[in-house]
Amino acid sequence: MRTLHAEARERGVRNVWLEVIDRNESAYELYVKLGYRAVREVEVWSLAAARSDGSAREVPAAEAQARVHELRESREPWQRADGTLDNLVDLRGLVTDDGAAVFLVTSAVQLLQIAGAGVDELLRTLRGFGNVSVLNLPVDDPAADALRAFGATPAVRQREMVLEL
Repeated sequence: MRTLHAEARERGVRNVWLEVIDRNESAYELYVKLGYRAVREVEVWSLAAARSDGSAREVPAAEAQARVHELRESREPWQRADGTLDNLVDLRGLVTDDGAAVFLVTSAVQLLQIAGAGVDELLRTLRGFGNVSVLNLPVDDPAADALRAFGATPAVRQREMVLEL
């Protein structure tokens, strides 16, 4: 890993991000010894599909993403960051008067970004598209409380870590 870090540094990379499952203490300790520090805890969520009773309206993904930017309270984990989304196709968007979401429908609904006070309404609408999966949502994100209220389950908890090069 030190060789990887040296190569990244030479290429101008300033930060290396990773996640480690919270139960994997030996991996966590290794990353700490390598100089990584824990930044926050994130969870992977699963929410069962349900008949949609939400009133969020579908819009182009770029419009929803711009609204998420306005409402966002914290940095997105790398899997859901803007640069990652730039590499995806078939993104879709939802908005309410006070919230927005960007998602992708594959075998399940991949909720990629969500922000604002309208997360309940957004989740109600998303469930109509199928089972909803949310990757690495910070535990203190308002959407986590909404997911819990809808009966969603966190499949795994991870520590998000960074190494500043």
